[in-house]
Amino acid sequence: MARNTGNQAEYGRKKKKKTNRKKRQQRKIILVILAVILALIGLVAAYVWSKYGKMGRIDIKDKDVKINDLSVDTQKTLEGYDNIALFGLDNRSTGNFERGNSDTIIVVSINKKSGEIRMASVYRDTYLDIGDNNFRKANAAYANGGPKQAIEMLNKNLDLDITDYVSVDFSALVDAIDALGGIELDITAEEAEWLNGYIVETNEVTGHNSGPVSPLMTLNALLDKMLPQISTSLGMTEMLGLAGNVTKYHMGENTGFPFDKVTPGNVGSAGDAVVPVNLAENVAQLHAFLYDNENYTPSETVQSVSAAIQSNTGY
Repeated sequence: MARNTGNQAEYGRKKKKKTNRKKRQQRKIILVILAVILALIGLVAAYVWSKYGKMGRIDIKDKDVKINDLSVDTQKTLEGYDNIALFGLDNRSTGNFERGNSDTIIVVSINKKSGEIRMASVYRDTYLDIGDNNFRKANAAYANGGPKQAIEMLNKNLDLDITDYVSVDFSALVDAIDALGGIELDITAEEAEWLNGYIVETNEVTGHNSGPVSPLMTLNALLDKMLPQISTSLGMTEMLGLAGNVTKYHMGENTGFPFDKVTPGNVGSAGDAVVPVNLAENVAQLHAFLYDNENYTPSETVQSVSAAIQSNTGY
């Protein structure tokens, strides 16, 4: 029994190491995507229009997006920010933005007054209510109901008011990294072995042949290559509105969510999930991080979801 326990612990350490490595990669990649989006909205109107048509678009009406019954103070606070959801899709199907697991989920919060951008990466395996009291991994919300359900999943579980999104497909991430000359990672020999295994699959899926690349691709060429692999609900008016403050934009801190968590292994039909301990307290920490609200009280909806998670998992 002791030997089995030791093996399980070793497996857990390796899995955690692999997960942390992937999270670091995803964060670096999404920063590239965010830079491209901000560059786009910062260009002159005519140029934006010429590029805007290259992107995929799924129209989501603000009034149709479900938002928790938030307090007046919370609503007032959130009005001072542009909140956008970023999704990186692991759908293996270029240009398909209707479905697919969103293996990268990031809440981008732009302070309208200061221009500071803060980001919170929601771990894809986080055990949450993805809609209609269906508790699964967070990344399943997009697969079940596209960007609208994924947005509503974030709003319901995190007390947010997101109505817009930007999604990138599997190949766009590859193109962005290749176009910018790749990214540097400090990895061990063991991690290199894992990455080499993934490279074979990635090349097969995307049709790329990873190897030496040439720098100095222009922003224009990068946009032309990537935009067809990006989808958004942001309209031209909204993008131009964001562009009005682009000179103020600057990157602030970023974090992962949940802050306090356990990985107990299989959680029923959800499989091997990350359980927030507890959700309500994690949401309070999130609002402190994103909006400097140190005394945030989660809504009744979040507290109900938090209680359900505890009942379902024991944490």
